[in-house]
Amino acid sequence: MRNGSCCSSRTAEPLLPSVFGVSGTRFLWSLVVAFSIASCSSDDSAGMGADDSGFRAPPPASPGAGAGDEPEASAAESASEASAPGSEFEEEDQATVKLNPPTAAGRYVYVMDTALGAVARIDSESLQVRPIRVGDRPTVLRTNPDRNAAVVLNAGDSTVSIITSEADRDDVRTVSVVRHANSLALARDGRWAAAFYDNRIAERSDPIGSLQEVSLIDLDRARTYRLTAGFAPRAVRFTVDGERAVILSRGGLNVVHLAAVAEDMVLPFVSIDDEQPFEFEPEQVALDPTGELAVIRRTDERPALYRVELGSGAVSRISVDAPPSDVRIVPDGGEALVALRTAGLLLRIALDAPLDEESVDTIAVDDVPVGRIELLRDGRRVLLYSTIEDVRRVAQLDLDSGSVRIHPLRKALRAVTATPHAERALVVHAPEAPVNVGSVEERALLEADAVSLLDLVTGYARLLLLAHEPDAVVWSADDRHAFLLLPRSSPPSVEWIELGSMRSRTIRFDERPENIGLVPLTNRIYVTLESEGGRIAFIDPATGEMATIASYALNAFIE
Repeated sequence: MRNGSCCSSRTAEPLLPSVFGVSGTRFLWSLVVAFSIASCSSDDSAGMGADDSGFRAPPPASPGAGAGDEPEASAAESASEASAPGSEFEEEDQATVKLNPPTAAGRYVYVMDTALGAVARIDSESLQVRPIRVGDRPTVLRTNPDRNAAVVLNAGDSTVSIITSEADRDDVRTVSVVRHANSLALARDGRWAAAFYDNRIAERSDPIGSLQEVSLIDLDRARTYRLTAGFAPRAVRFTVDGERAVILSRGGLNVVHLAAVAEDMVLPFVSIDDEQPFEFEPEQVALDPTGELAVIRRTDERPALYRVELGSGAVSRISVDAPPSDVRIVPDGGEALVALRTAGLLLRIALDAPLDEESVDTIAVDDVPVGRIELLRDGRRVLLYSTIEDVRRVAQLDLDSGSVRIHPLRKALRAVTATPHAERALVVHAPEAPVNVGSVEERALLEADAVSLLDLVTGYARLLLLAHEPDAVVWSADDRHAFLLLPRSSPPSVEWIELGSMRSRTIRFDERPENIGLVPLTNRIYVTLESEGGRIAFIDPATGEMATIASYALNAFIE
């Protein structure tokens, strides 16, 4: 493939009359089963295998439409979250609820139809629907929340369709990518994308794609560059400043300086462990928001942390006393936070120089196993907790003063995430087996699905019992409301929570809700519903008023 070859451009044309069915493929997010019809996210700096919400995505089971990283995190560009072969270290629970990444772009929601080879664009204000023809068998869709645009990976013909939307038209440009690509990553600024083959998510019947090639796509110019990278790419992440891309693979990573890419190229490989170049599989890679550093955790029989300078490729290593269960880099890039659950410790590691023992400050947190780290948006407070240990507490650490505050809760934890403005935390609980419990009230409480709303200023927590464990959580753009997707409740519903008063109400549906997301520019919550012809509801977070498009797929062709 030559640079810029195999590219076509056209304005979206009407499709043959057909029922536009919703792609039912789900993307399993680690702490919850999340989903998405039109996965949209752009990449984030929290790290491969971790988005900045604190919810982490495992390797997806199939390459269908799904969320990417994270704000990030995220993706199906996640790094491997399983422990390395032979390791007995138990990763923190990743089967609960996640913040659903934005699944819309600008004012629009994009919905794929794999069988038809098309995308429906739904206007959240006018409720108009426009069909867009893309390539053969679209399987992954990414959008940037700030642009009226979408990027679609077409598995049937190994192409990527670049959609740019205006009020009355959609321009589609198509480029060829590496054969049998099944993964797609998008830069936060919407300038670059990368397509590659991830052998972990391929079905047995799928053809094998290239194990050492990544297609880098200049979206503004609709040009593709073939990059030879490390063996078996696992994830591609773009730094927040948009200057670099990092390709994570078995044994190490490649760094792409985007401004220097002018032709197909073989990338220098940064080996993380020269003694085990093929066996070592990084569990999690956190990217410095400044785009200068990456920190990698290792949990096998040789637990360690690695600091990688993205500019020079220099690697430094420090051994740790226990397998690191989570790693985060603070927003200014000055230090990394590392959880050692089995040792009951939190490490604060200075990143201004290569790693050594002098760069590590150890903090023992009493009463709370430090298995997971939730870095709040102010960058100076963190929540510490564990989803494995049966402990009903969350610790809040102030990084400036070093003070620790313990928040007691009524039930064991499955997931924790803070609102974007970090005034509230949402704690997801799972049902527990009532062993040796005499009280009917206590037994019912243990068996119930629930969430807690935790005020991070006062410490007050309100427990809300639910009809079922939520599959996803979405915040409104003004940070005043949360919406929980409950597709398995009876009847299926969405729980609408007013964060200020901590009150909630239930929005019930006749059909099963499949996906939920925020439309960034209109601050509307959308819910797609299981329906033969396609059905979508838009909810006003302030009033709860709802507008529904029934059989929107079919309506797209009646114009």
